[in-house]
Amino acid sequence: MSEFDRIAVLEAILQERELQDAIWGNQKDYSNTWWHVLASEKNGQVAKEIYEQTNKQLFRKLIELCAIYFTWAEMIAKKSDGEIE
Repeated sequence: MSEFDRIAVLEAILQERELQDAIWGNQKDYSNTWWHVLASEKNGQVAKEIYEQTNKQLFRKLIELCAIYFTWAEMIAKKSDGEIE
């Protein structure tokens, strides 16, 4: 991957999204509190990788975190029945 390859990063996020779906299934009934706790935990893992200066693992944790936020936003949109633009 080149130094700045937006498409490759987006593809990695979407692949992680698919993996999370395969592992966790339908997540539409989780509360915003649950999503916040999950994202906060993953933020802690990102912080650990920053501290340990492991860029490969940092990239992986950031992709996982992005996929969590992506899923959370999807679930909010689904619950809103198209009211979000």
